Amino acid sequence: MINKLLRVTLAVALLSFGTVVFAGDQVQNGGFETGDFTGWTQFGDTSFNGVCSVSTCPGGYAPYAGTYAGFFGPVGDTGGIYQDITTVPGQDYTISFYLALPVGGTPNSFEVQFGAAIFTLTNSPGTFDWTLFQINDMATDTTTRLTFTFRNDPNYWFLDNVSLSGGGGTTPEPGTLVLFGSGLLGLASVIRRKLKR
Repeated sequence: MINKLLRVTLAVALLSFGTVVFAGDQVQNGGFETGDFTGWTQFGDTSFNGVCSVSTCPGGYAPYAGTYAGFFGPVGDTGGIYQDITTVPGQDYTISFYLALPVGGTPNSFEVQFGAAIFTLTNSPGTFDWTLFQINDMATDTTTRLTFTFRNDPNYWFLDNVSLSGGGGTTPEPGTLVLFGSGLLGLASVIRRKLKR
């Protein structure tokens, strides 16, 4: 009886201490599995941008995962996609995505921006197969824009499996946890004494 009451008290105390909420993947259509750019807004030169499957991708290039991938080949200027993601100010987020440049040639450029974090490739001299990239940023607003910008005069960039992780609650300082633990032990001791009477 005492052990059961103690477990219930501890559970209630832990719940009252605070709930940590982690953001699920909030990127809409990050793998382009709708077969189009649903969830994304296109901008700039979109003449040679699209969503393709292994049978329709330029050069027969296969998506990283699933059925579809995005391909981007603006000529002479840039174009791309963006979406606004709900974020919690002060929380850290990581954007992960797979990028490929299967055919070389310049001029080409790629840029991803999430909040204040930016990663750029300009005139990549070589080719590379699907490669995982990640950028991190702390949100400063309730909405953070994720933008992918491309140029590839001779061929195409490919993008797939865009995802977001993070947004967990702040971790309490060790001193706070020690005080909280001491309080729980004191509470358990009082309950035990009252039950013995």
